[in-house]
Formats: sequence, structure tokens, C-alpha cells
Amino acid sequence: SNDFSSISSSSSNFSSSISSLSNKLSFINSLFLEKSYSENEIKIAINLILQSLKWLKDGTDGRWIYRLHNEDKIESRYQITTQEIECTLIPDRAFIEGNKRWIIDYKTLFYDKNIDLDIEAKKHLPQLVQYEKLFDGTYKIQKAIYFVVQGRLILI
Repeated sequence: SNDFSSISSSSSNFSSSISSLSNKLSFINSLFLEKSYSENEIKIAINLILQSLKWLKDGTDGRWIYRLHNEDKIESRYQITTQEIECTLIPDRAFIEGNKRWIIDYKTLFYDKNIDLDIEAKKHLPQLVQYEKLFDGTYKIQKAIYFVVQGRLILI
């Protein structure tokens, strides 16, 4: 679960929310220490969190994703039962914008300038197709991956 549903989309509230989350980093640090991660691994993880928060606050894609949208669903759980399987699907984000239903999944990649985000995004198409089946077809579906560390939304 995340704090998106409890955070206003105004920039002043956003900044104070980022500040509040940043204050929790020492707690996150202690959790990593309890799990015996090295100081270097913890530093890398904290930097990824901070970079991701920076893109949410300052990046065009991050600010757009972060604001509330029509019929906004954030990590909603859908229990699927068929004759063969029972599973739970949890799309990170689904909402209506521009007469489309957006289905966005978040991915964390370590930063590498040589990574082609379009190719990486397409690797997750089967997952997004499963999420697409959760909705009734009233709206055209726009599937996308948001790479949190890079602050980039890639449409699929």
C-alpha cells in the first residue's frame, strides 16, 4: 500500500508530503539494517527512493501520474477465480483521463543510461494485458509503465 490516496495534489501539500516521507528514511534505514544489508546496499536503496520521489515532485510524468484522476484506483485488489486458477491482481494505478482508461504499472530499474525503456516496458505487456481484462471495455485502454527511478512514463 502507498500514501497516494491520502495526499492532496496541491504542490504545497505535495512538498510537505515529500518532506514527511524523507523524514521516514531513518526508519527505512533501520529496517534494512535489521535485515543485515550492508551500508552500501542501504545507501543505494535510499538514493533510489530519493531519486524516485524527486521525479514525482519535479518530473512532468511524475507530477501527472501523482495527481488524482477520475475513477482513480491505487493498488486495488481484484480476486480472479476460474476453474483452473485463483489469483489476485493488483494494478498499481488505473484511472480515467482523456476519455481513456489508463492502466499504469510501476517498475524500478537501477539507473543505466544504456537501458532502452521502450524495450523494458514491452517486457511487461503480458502483465498489463491481464490487468486490462479486469475492466468492462467502456473506455479505450491505454497501458503504460512508469519507471520510478528514471521518472519516465512509457506507453505500450
